[in-house]
Amino acid sequence: MTRKPYLILDCYVGTDQSGASNFLACMPEREVEVVRVCEGGLPKVPGRFAGVLITGSAASLVEPPAWLSPLNHFVESALSQDLPILGVCFGHQLLAEVVVGPGTVCRRTCVEVGWKEVNFSCNDGFWQALPDTFHVFVSHEDEVRSDSKQLEIVAQTEECAVHAFRVADHRAWGVQFHCEMEITEIAFILSLRAAKHPELELQPKQMVRQIHTRRDLAKKMFAGFVEVCEDQ
Repeated sequence: MTRKPYLILDCYVGTDQSGASNFLACMPEREVEVVRVCEGGLPKVPGRFAGVLITGSAASLVEPPAWLSPLNHFVESALSQDLPILGVCFGHQLLAEVVVGPGTVCRRTCVEVGWKEVNFSCNDGFWQALPDTFHVFVSHEDEVRSDSKQLEIVAQTEECAVHAFRVADHRAWGVQFHCEMEITEIAFILSLRAAKHPELELQPKQMVRQIHTRRDLAKKMFAGFVEVCEDQ
């Protein structure tokens, strides 16, 4: 049987970097199509894909870009067809807002950035290969806030109550943290955060020397997602 391709919706903006490249480096070998969402060209038929993955972004749902509305409609259509979806950071927030509704994503009072301890209260689904507790890079000014039963919240940090969730009755998941990023991108983000938020007193050079990539976790997570997509 011929496998369907996977779709990566790359939501990176204002940079030559590619969020899709991070995902591709962590996924098992499969046929993949990539769409740079801010440039348009979303597929008209979500069902021709085995699963959809949505990257992070410097864009914000609190101040939505013009390309957000077509993306929302695409995700709504994918959910209605029970297509497996994995959203990371911006993708995690987008998925939550599509499911629950406007106002689900809010601006934080303080940026959460750096290496944080993530605690899982559940290990079912595609992340069952992940440990219950681990340290991983996070960087976000917005966050999901919801007590809706449509989201099954399964992971938190000390500073953020929704670091991972599953959409109830769907094969759709969101993770706020970044286990897919490599060190050079993490260093770049830390420098940007330090310049934009001097009140955080970040020390990017020292922080970079103390951190390491968690692509080991990302590979387990993406492999689990692919397994879910193909277990039909």
